[in-house]
Amino acid sequence: MTPLVALLLLQQAPPAPRALMQAYWDKLGMADKLSARVEQSGGPVPSSFGQIWLEKPGRMRFFTDKFDKRVDGGQEWMIDPKAKTYTLTGPEQFWCPMMLEPFFNYHTFNQPSMGTWADTDHLVDGKPTQVSVLILRSSDPLWTNSEVYVDAKTALPLFVETHGKQSTYRTRILELNLDPKWKFDWPSLDGYKKINPN
Repeated sequence: MTPLVALLLLQQAPPAPRALMQAYWDKLGMADKLSARVEQSGGPVPSSFGQIWLEKPGRMRFFTDKFDKRVDGGQEWMIDPKAKTYTLTGPEQFWCPMMLEPFFNYHTFNQPSMGTWADTDHLVDGKPTQVSVLILRSSDPLWTNSEVYVDAKTALPLFVETHGKQSTYRTRILELNLDPKWKFDWPSLDGYKKINPN
């Protein structure tokens, strides 16, 4: 192998898993606001689509046609739009979609490896596009059945998969904006009934 060929191969090679993981953390961590359109699928429930808004230091809204979850000032509202009810919990209940955790400087998924993902939404000659991905797993026993997938080219998250006993559940990003021009949409809860969390 000539030095030139070796150099070209080196330039084409994907970054090492830990370097790519750090790039993913940095891209999300440097943003002040973030918005994403997502699709949730898996199990017996039909796929649903939703919108996520994040804003530092600790605001979040994640809503679909099934729920509306909001976090602000250390409080978390879980809202059922159809039943017009909501629960309110304290800061110890704070939650953020796993693949977007680095936005808030959370690094739960810090065990990196490289792999390939078959993107069935983009076919070439009738076959899924093969995408090089960083796969992140957690050493926390609570999350050992979940994996975060990151695009190796962009260092941006693609989706998170959770493997249940009978089904695999996926939350996939359809569109991600790291510099959105918006103010939080925070509809009133007038007419909603507050219920105690389980």
